[in-house]
Amino acid sequence: MKNNICPKCNSNKVIPKVRILDHDYGINKNLSVQMKNSNHKYFYSTTESQVVAYICGDCGFMETYVTDYKDLWDIYKKKGYKL
Repeated sequence: MKNNICPKCNSNKVIPKVRILDHDYGINKNLSVQMKNSNHKYFYSTTESQVVAYICGDCGFMETYVTDYKDLWDIYKKKGYKL
């Protein structure tokens, strides 16, 4: 839907980059995904990417995307990365 056309109904009424909230202990924060930057068990940093939605204004279909997908892919490609 990033091309502003709904894949379900072909409408061009697409609402882009809608914020998705994660409610945690009464605090609203952006929903995100997170990956470790290394395979070390205890000492590592992480890379985080916000999840956003594209919503069709005609049929309500929704797709989600991460904003920093290239950074996440680079981490995934690293030698020895494990989920």
